[in-house]
Amino acid sequence: MICVLMPSYDRPSIIDVTLPRWLEARDVSRVIVVAEASSEEGLRWYEDVLSRYNERVIYVLGRGRLGSVSARNKLLELAVKNNCGYGLMVDDDYLLPDRTFTRLMKAYLDHHPDVGAVGGRVIPLRRRAVDPDFFLNTPIPIADTLTRLTGYIFLDVRNGPRYAEYLPHFFMIRGELLSRVRYSKAFETPTAFREESDVHMQIKKLGYRLLLIPQVYVYHLVLEEGGDRPRMTMKERIYWKSRNHTKFVTKWVKSPIIKTWYLLNMVLTLTLYRPQHISAILRGIRDGLT
Repeated sequence: MICVLMPSYDRPSIIDVTLPRWLEARDVSRVIVVAEASSEEGLRWYEDVLSRYNERVIYVLGRGRLGSVSARNKLLELAVKNNCGYGLMVDDDYLLPDRTFTRLMKAYLDHHPDVGAVGGRVIPLRRRAVDPDFFLNTPIPIADTLTRLTGYIFLDVRNGPRYAEYLPHFFMIRGELLSRVRYSKAFETPTAFREESDVHMQIKKLGYRLLLIPQVYVYHLVLEEGGDRPRMTMKERIYWKSRNHTKFVTKWVKSPIIKTWYLLNMVLTLTLYRPQHISAILRGIRDGLT
């Protein structure tokens, strides 16, 4: 059975809109929610929404803020406890446009035993105020090659289905891996950049591949309030990108030469994007190495 795994923070009103769409999806047996609120009123609102669906929605409520990494690890633990055959990671402001997409993702996993996770596209319905991510949807799929060469993330969400270096944050994991991968607290930061890459690397190190299916997608409502991305300036976001990327490279790259190459490429990429924030980039490297 497919279990949809959804963290939520201070968004009971939006989960009231998106949750029913996931429950209508093909082969979805349960939606597991880890919801937190900054107030008692928010908790009561969550309780009112989530309790409507009886055993089809399993939820844990909490006052305060676990953070995106801890919340997602709790979801993985609950998926294992409830014997989920597949775990589909989503955000609370993802809207599913076609209920057959979940069955299609499951079918790809069933027919490709070498694939550990299958991902789809995330289509923003409006431009995020501050979001320095890089997509290379060119006629020739070069993003994955460039990612391997530079060590930085360049996503291609148009070409495929194809094996990919990394997936967007909308992916289904096969059940036997739900107990074997975890989000790392090293990336528990306001932007949590590269925490998904770290999980993807764990999957690949276990001998599996990642598959991207552009025909499968969700609409991202891009809410700026609540959720796991607080408002921040571009300079702050660039700092966390630099810091977390450095943590990621330090963890997964053993060769000092390649490690240095990857960090230099990150500096070049982010500097070309926002040259006025070079000091934040360098500070991120310093803090990522400590």
